[in-house]
Amino acid sequence: MADDLQGIRNIFAGSYRRTDGTWDDGPGLKAIFNHLDEAATSRLARTIESARKTAPEIPAPFNQAILGDADAPGRRTILRCVQRLEETADILDALEQRLTAALNPPSSPWVVLRSS
Repeated sequence: MADDLQGIRNIFAGSYRRTDGTWDDGPGLKAIFNHLDEAATSRLARTIESARKTAPEIPAPFNQAILGDADAPGRRTILRCVQRLEETADILDALEQRLTAALNPPSSPWVVLRSS
């Protein structure tokens, strides 16, 4: 899960570490989203980072960490991470709707994107 969240962060930020250890940078989703809503983009960056930092705290193995009472340490950590991911998804959904609207103005005869 930690590696998946690092990948999400990389796509958002537009940077990643190559296998030789060097960094490659370019425009990420953050650059696009900042044009739509800087405040939402900042919230998105915070939720991605929070989930990314929480994931390594989940005890291994995951299938054991999820067992137990609702207040067991492993389950609480998993829940914190899931809550950050849900917040991330909500912000992404709102930004996707804004991006779709921006690419499909009402006066345009062309349909560039359709949101489902």
